[in-house]
Amino acid sequence: APSALPLLSLSSGFIVLMGKNGGNTIRVLEAGPPGAPSTTLIDLKLSFSREGYENLSVANDFAFVERDDRTFLVMPSGTDHKVAIVDFTNDFEMKHVTFSEKAFENTAPHGRYR
Repeated sequence: APSALPLLSLSSGFIVLMGKNGGNTIRVLEAGPPGAPSTTLIDLKLSFSREGYENLSVANDFAFVERDDRTFLVMPSGTDHKVAIVDFTNDFEMKHVTFSEKAFENTAPHGRYR
């Protein structure tokens, strides 16, 4: 099994590698031209709760938001009720928005995380 799930942003040219480490970190690559390697921009520590999911990817969705010459990455946690918002144009500054302090319960019928 791969140690990271690669997800691509078509408009911004970034590749997000979702580590199978319980949401602890993600790696962001900048795509190179066709046939050339991508370059690592940053490894981001997301500070999401990982208890019970240490070897799984707890997020498989994200969004790049481009507005007023700024690029943001919005990454939801799969085990917390919060999202991380990363400002790519401000030295990868990260903020978290918490929606609830309730404990996470995985109620997905077939298992949500891989």
